[in-house]
Amino acid sequence: MNNGNSPAAPETTADTIQCPACRGEIRSSVKRCPHCGRPMAGSHSFFYYAFWVALSLVVAALMACIFYVGFLLLNRML
Repeated sequence: MNNGNSPAAPETTADTIQCPACRGEIRSSVKRCPHCGRPMAGSHSFFYYAFWVALSLVVAALMACIFYVGFLLLNRML
């Protein structure tokens, strides 16, 4: 029963999370914890994934060229 004399309990809302490093309560929209400074995990943009896919394809193509040239040189030696 609250008659107005007791302090109100701290409200916990759905947009607060617990920092994995210091266990402090923080808003889910912050990029760094205000208590310990740890960066919060965020999702990457489309360009981040596009860059890594393109880089993987370039590396795979270079490896294929190296193997192809190696097989050509091996056939010449035989």
